This record gives sequence, structure tokens and C-alpha cells, in this order.
Amino acid sequence: MRVDLATDNLIADAARLQRRSKKDVVASAIGAYVNANREALDRSLDATSYRIESATDPHAVDQRTGLTRAETEELFRLS
Repeated sequence: MRVDLATDNLIADAARLQRRSKKDVVASAIGAYVNANREALDRSLDATSYRIESATDPHAVDQRTGLTRAETEELFRLS
């Protein structure tokens, strides 16, 4: 993971003060961020999973057209 110099200096200072490795400080920070934002992350993951499932399910209805993927393919099939 890359961070800017100022952030790297903060991580290094925190690690030195706590007598921990920079890797441990970053892992703790990421864990705290995920715990603090778990609900929003879960919602985003659910929305992404739904979009993936909808894209692969030929019977899922496209909200823009009201047609399933199978119906759209049949409608626009070149003869």
C-alpha cells in the first residue's frame, strides 16, 4: 500500500511511540476503520453483489427497460 510522505511519517511516529511495527499500526487502523464503517461497507457489498447477480441472471429484470436479459437478447437478435 502506498501513502504520501506525511502519512508515512505519522505511521512511523505512531509505530515508534508504541514500539510496534508500521505494519501493525496500519493493520490496526484498517481494522478500526472497517469496524466503524461496517454497515456502510456491508450495504455497498450487498449492492455490488446484486448488480453482479443481475448481470449474470438471464431472468433478472433490467430496471431501465423492464425486460429480462433473455427478452432483450431475443428482441435484438439479428436474423
